[in-house]
Amino acid sequence: METELLKVFDSNRIQRREVVHRLGYWPAGSQVVKRDWITIMKAPLD
Repeated sequence: METELLKVFDSNRIQRREVVHRLGYWPAGSQVVKRDWITIMKAPLD
């Protein structure tokens, strides 16, 4: 699961710090739900 997540993040050119910035935490595999992906993909970076 973790490897798959990293592929998705990499394919979307999303860096770990940006994910943390947008979500406020680095999601573990079990914590990543569709809602989080929508937040990650649509939330603007300040």
